[in-house]
Amino acid sequence: MKRSGLVAVLAAALATLSLTATAARADWLKAESERFIVYSEGSERSLRDYVQKLETFDRVMRYRSGLPMDQAPLRKLPIYLVGSRSGMLRVNPATPQNVVGTYFPTSEDIFAVAIRGENDEILLHEYVHHFMLESAPAAYPGWFVEGFAEYYMTAEIEADEVQLGGYSENRAYWLVNGTWLPLEVLLRSRPGEVRRSSYRETYYPVAWLLTHWFFSDPDRLRQLSAYLMAVSDGEDPVEAMESATGLSLAQLRSELRQYLMSRRLMGRVIKSDFPAADIVVTRLPRSANDLLLINQRLKIGVKDEDRAALGQEVARIAARHGDAP
Repeated sequence: MKRSGLVAVLAAALATLSLTATAARADWLKAESERFIVYSEGSERSLRDYVQKLETFDRVMRYRSGLPMDQAPLRKLPIYLVGSRSGMLRVNPATPQNVVGTYFPTSEDIFAVAIRGENDEILLHEYVHHFMLESAPAAYPGWFVEGFAEYYMTAEIEADEVQLGGYSENRAYWLVNGTWLPLEVLLRSRPGEVRRSSYRETYYPVAWLLTHWFFSDPDRLRQLSAYLMAVSDGEDPVEAMESATGLSLAQLRSELRQYLMSRRLMGRVIKSDFPAADIVVTRLPRSANDLLLINQRLKIGVKDEDRAALGQEVARIAARHGDAP
């Protein structure tokens, strides 16, 4: 081989190695759409797909809730997608063992962190809460806040349709095998107020089932609306439920049992012919690899005994990057 040919081959090989090294760096990417700002170390294609799914999910909830599709959000929700549990701990060292996603409504920022590629139901559940807080006309009872989130979190989002109303295997297990909390406890309590452990296990499943029962029939949807209005006006939640449905709590419990075991427990398909979201992706500076998640940790608060060590760590890391913002 001539020397010039060998040089060309080596140059091509070096260029390939350079591109491979660049791809392997996995710098943080930032994708911004109409309602979301999502940060991720993954590929740009998977990031765009993820943001498109979030935008479709939001539009389906707006469509189902009768809200304007083009209404601008009060603020875009930042979401940080990390590669593993270590990323979760980087933001919140107190993250419980099996948690794969968390929503942080802090005084300095409102954002979510989730492990990329893990169970999306957790993040969708938390986003539904964010959606409800932003768009709800009134404060809703605890069971409906959770039941609404449980109903939507299992959405299966495809290119041309979204399937709603699917069940979580964990929730279904407790509905079939657990001891249901009394409906009176469900209607009068928020999850953190339920003391009996066996009742806590079925709070979310029964809230989901009751929401699903209401959502499955137009007449029951009108009953739900009447119930929510009565409760917001200060009526006793048990009396409001019995009045709206025309059923005693015992009869309602029996209805829910039958609904659970019947073939009527089916979801709903929404054709997602919404326009594609406008998504802008940018690559963040290398300093983000070291400091992006720590910055979010500072926003949720650092214990007094940890502040000095964290301050020293930040100063040491920042020194690597000179004057980078």
